[in-house]
Amino acid sequence: MASDPVREYGLSAVPSSAEKLIAPAVQRRGTPPAALVSTTPVPRLVHPDTVRDVNHRFPRLRWSGCFVDTLRQEIRLKPWAHSTTLGEEEFPAKILGNPYAVEYE
Repeated sequence: MASDPVREYGLSAVPSSAEKLIAPAVQRRGTPPAALVSTTPVPRLVHPDTVRDVNHRFPRLRWSGCFVDTLRQEIRLKPWAHSTTLGEEEFPAKILGNPYAVEYE
């Protein structure tokens, strides 16, 4: 019998705004999303309460650093990778410098 990923990850019967935002991703992939955004100013896109709720339920666990390490490895191994179009140094710096993520890392 297939498990219910929404229940497995502790989402409640009456979803909060955060749960409404992430539940479709959890159901599709079976895992909570690693992050809402990587480099954008969150308040313009997602309400701060939603960001707080999601990060409370699904901690980032230093996700930005892990993502940047993986990105740098990809660029080193595949200099033709699409991520190089975002800037080999600029994109990782933007991820690590995201002031909205620092609070939750």
